[in-house]
Amino acid sequence: MRTRARDALRLHFILALVATLLASLPSLLLQAAVIFSQDSFLHVLQQYQYAQMTDEVFLRVLRGTVSYLPSNVRLLWQLLPVSYLVLPFLNLGRLYLMLRMIRGLTVTAGDLFARACCFLKAIVLQVIISVKVLLWGLPGFAVMVLSVFVLQWTQSLDAFTFLYMAGLAVMIVLMIHASLSYAMAPLRMADQKERGPVECLRTSKQWMRGRTRELFAVIAFFFLYMLLNEIVSSLAANISDLLGTVVSLILSLIVNAYLQMTVCVWYEENFAGLSQTAQETEKRDPFAAE
Repeated sequence: MRTRARDALRLHFILALVATLLASLPSLLLQAAVIFSQDSFLHVLQQYQYAQMTDEVFLRVLRGTVSYLPSNVRLLWQLLPVSYLVLPFLNLGRLYLMLRMIRGLTVTAGDLFARACCFLKAIVLQVIISVKVLLWGLPGFAVMVLSVFVLQWTQSLDAFTFLYMAGLAVMIVLMIHASLSYAMAPLRMADQKERGPVECLRTSKQWMRGRTRELFAVIAFFFLYMLLNEIVSSLAANISDLLGTVVSLILSLIVNAYLQMTVCVWYEENFAGLSQTAQETEKRDPFAAE
């Protein structure tokens, strides 16, 4: 699968990177906002370095940080929620573009915007997936909250640490499982634009039943590339902070494009045929899906 993804990526390298860049704008805006806010946060934090960090003091630090932020950094924070709501269709466009690359079809830059017709559906799909993933993590979060009460009741730091870390681990595992279960929903909508968000989610959950570990194994391989990216970026940052940022951005785009292309290949090899068969069946018999 990775070989097939590399071959498709090699033929359309620049277009794939541009598509990944545009589809990743929300996360890039978040990273930029955090980086450019660090100086203001540290400046305000120094004023409370000898104070006990209570909730009230922490809120004062946050309010002070906001007041010290330059106008352009404030604009970044304001654009952030807008980008998460407005740009999900670009992710569908990227997936559609990559599917065409994998299938050996002619691709153009305009294909990135081919799913603009799914503007509202893409937003609804993204919101539902986010809510469902958060709900899956609630049991682990409940254990983490319980650990705080246990600490107050028993004054046992060991019990608190054990429960807190156990809850965190449960929350992470459940949220990863949920993310993998719904991972095929955007691909299904990108592949068949007439599909609705609820139908795509239901189909993804059905397809991924018993196969989340397989997809996780596909994705886990790229953790090595991400680690290598961090090492190279850190070395570049020792020379110049700007150089480190640029190197990190370029390598992140390449790894992200490679990862998404591989996931698209996995979808193509496992589910694209099922999707097309179901579509043809419904054309012959509109009531077959029911």
